[in-house]
Amino acid sequence: IDRSRLYITGLSFGAAMTSMLMCMRANTFAAAAPVAGIMNRCPKTSRNVPVVTFHGTADSILHFNAYADTPRAIAAKYRCDKTPTVSTLEPSPDPVTWQPITLTSWTCDGVPGMVEFYRINGGGHSWPGSTFFGWIAFIVGPTVTSLDATAVIWDFFSRYHLP
Repeated sequence: IDRSRLYITGLSFGAAMTSMLMCMRANTFAAAAPVAGIMNRCPKTSRNVPVVTFHGTADSILHFNAYADTPRAIAAKYRCDKTPTVSTLEPSPDPVTWQPITLTSWTCDGVPGMVEFYRINGGGHSWPGSTFFGWIAFIVGPTVTSLDATAVIWDFFSRYHLP
């Protein structure tokens, strides 16, 4: 096992656990990807853990507004550039929600995209790009198809390793 390339991800309360481990085990995990439930669990970490996160604005389980400012708070804690880059993903709009998906990305310590936040407009409490959530959409809300969170996370993780 290459211990410099250990990563953590989780959905919902798994995202809360991921957030906690980002705080408590910052020197264990090279990067993190909480999905639908990122939290800012500590005021300071021993190391800035690169993070990519996703959250749907129509999440009826962990309401978007309770989590919307968390990526910005983490970027501030990491002393990232105050002005992030914001872009709209293509294709836009998503064919399921008929709304755009935006990526907000902060540069930290000269590293572009060290904190990334995918705002899934109209998206529910689900893993973007997953077919699993389709049959329970009446509970979790819409799952976007124009964004594959697994591919994005893997690409993000591949950019980072522990020193």
